[in-house]
Amino acid sequence: MSVYVNNGDFRSGPNIADMSVPVVLATDHAPLETVPGLQSPNELIISESTSGDKIIIPAVVLQTIKVVKMFFVTKGKVAISFKSGATLLAGPLDFDKGSLFLDFDSVPWFTTVAGQAFVMNLSANVVTLGRVYFIQAV
Repeated sequence: MSVYVNNGDFRSGPNIADMSVPVVLATDHAPLETVPGLQSPNELIISESTSGDKIIIPAVVLQTIKVVKMFFVTKGKVAISFKSGATLLAGPLDFDKGSLFLDFDSVPWFTTVAGQAFVMNLSANVVTLGRVYFIQAV
């Protein structure tokens, strides 16, 4: 499990491109999308700029949402919370021109209640951009 949080300004602060990242080549393993029984994640863009609750992944009747990977950047000072419908899952997390990277892991970062949307709440009108990767299943 890996998490990288950066509250610096990318123009003057640390840049993820400057960080060395170990690379592991596993030639004896099947690619993620061909592993039997493993559903490939869906992907949606996060593009929000106004305060309040924002539905990031819409609800589907009787299905849970499992967020398996997510990243975003904020262009100002904002507190962000994540919810299953109206129920708080995490937060508020404070950012000041910051970013959050939740890398793929075998355990979902967030799981909603069946039939509820995955919601991001912004405390202020701040541009927040990124992507979320998820699996929906009964």
